[in-house]
Amino acid sequence: MTTQRAELLSAQQRAESEMRELELRLEQLQMPLKERIYAYEERIAKLENDLAVKGEENRELIGARITLVKEQLSRARTFWD
Repeated sequence: MTTQRAELLSAQQRAESEMRELELRLEQLQMPLKERIYAYEERIAKLENDLAVKGEENRELIGARITLVKEQLSRARTFWD
């Protein structure tokens, strides 16, 4: 149980790192905000699809990644409005 939790925490940290890298790449490309929002929405859709396919052990991790992307989308939309 402890090992599984440690693995999930490690995987979540990797996911957070991946999301930061994605955000940096998007900003470096200086995508217009509308395109970044679209990219977030597509990423969320892909993660939700992954969540539907993956086993129970990965649901928590993918759910956390979805939450991170949704937060980024929300921040981006705040600037858009």
